[in-house]
Amino acid sequence: MKPLSLSTLAEMSGAQLVRGNGERVAFGVGIDSRTVKPGELFVAIRGTKHDGHDHVVGASEQGAIAALVDKKELGKVPTGFSILLVSDTQKALQQLAHSYRRLLSVRVASVTGSSGKSSTKEMLAAVLGTTGQTHRTPGNLNNHFGVPLTLLGIGAEDRWAVVELAMNAPGEIGPLAELAGPEAGIVTNIGWAHIEGLGSREATAKEKGALFRALPASGLAISNADDPFEKLTLEGCQARVVRVGRSALADYRLHETECLGKSTRFVCEGPCGRMEVLLPVSGAHMAMNAAQALAAGVELGAEPRAAASALEKIRLPAGRLMLEKHKSGWLLDDSYNANPDSLVAGLHTLQNLPGSGRQVALLGAMAELGSFSQMLHEESGARVARGKTELCLVVGEDAKKLVEGAQKIRAGDWIRWFPSRDQLLEAYFQEAKLDDRILVKGSRCEGMDQVAARLREEKK
Repeated sequence: MKPLSLSTLAEMSGAQLVRGNGERVAFGVGIDSRTVKPGELFVAIRGTKHDGHDHVVGASEQGAIAALVDKKELGKVPTGFSILLVSDTQKALQQLAHSYRRLLSVRVASVTGSSGKSSTKEMLAAVLGTTGQTHRTPGNLNNHFGVPLTLLGIGAEDRWAVVELAMNAPGEIGPLAELAGPEAGIVTNIGWAHIEGLGSREATAKEKGALFRALPASGLAISNADDPFEKLTLEGCQARVVRVGRSALADYRLHETECLGKSTRFVCEGPCGRMEVLLPVSGAHMAMNAAQALAAGVELGAEPRAAASALEKIRLPAGRLMLEKHKSGWLLDDSYNANPDSLVAGLHTLQNLPGSGRQVALLGAMAELGSFSQMLHEESGARVARGKTELCLVVGEDAKKLVEGAQKIRAGDWIRWFPSRDQLLEAYFQEAKLDDRILVKGSRCEGMDQVAARLREEKK
């Protein structure tokens, strides 16, 4: 964030400065008392489990110079610590971000979709970074708290900001898009993720399409030409539409995709000609994410060769199709999250890994599927059984249905359910082979990143 006085921040958030010096300057905004930095404004958010007002003193001890609060009783804060009072800190945080965004000349592009959001965000930021300094959503700060914090993290020198938008319930993408004010948007795909809150993929398409509807008529919508729900996402879109996919009708056509161990090669042909990319990430589905980012970047002014070169240096966040050597085999760590569509992509990537060792899948249950959970776990199990996975160990209550679905197609103890991660790992270690090719995947609540970590420790 560019430095702003507390009086200015109070005005921007609709707050009253009830204590302290309004001329004092803040250099950032935080909502976690454990990570707030010296010189920042701490916003006390009321959550389901924790109330930030209980941690104002802790934030001051970390170096925060002020707190934005909605109650006056805060405990003993240091002399000189400032207090900004509002009626609702969550609304005030969003208002502050909205006001700050409008102060900036930065150009914003947003990304949403059922899966691949974070990877596409990173790729688009890399491509736009070839044209000027680019800010991106850090980590998974992509919801009604994360988007304001992302916007407040934009610096005065940033030319671009790539803002990821996520949702759990209807009506969330539109307000987030309005807050971010993007001139360009990407909808990666429409799948089963978050079906619990929306009820159907058609509803998901309309919700994700709120990003396209929020774009100005002069804006740019990057659409997935291969997605069966594309028309629904584009309903009401006034911006210029550029379609990306394997379809012959796509404006940027993806073809010649080839998985090469730790990398994926693909060709994308568009109005500027043929672009060949060697993406340092496994997975054919990653080529689509990269092609959308490439198309968006080129349309927004990136030089095609520089954009392709930037993609060839991309490094994705932990837990997203991280491929590494494991003994004489491979570990494919895709533990960050899971839904039926991303599971299929992970299994396909596993199948195409180099080597001749067994295909092993260590899977956690998939969350947020609501009334569809049983059906989707059973269908996912059937997909595993129809593939070439030789050993599949699963954990999580809902994953019992994954085993049942698999057993209907291919019986045997090649697939088993366990009540805990420790028991799953114990079983795997008892029958592990040196050249196993292992996929680790599951929803975040199942903690499959801990399984991947244990595999790394055991390798040592």
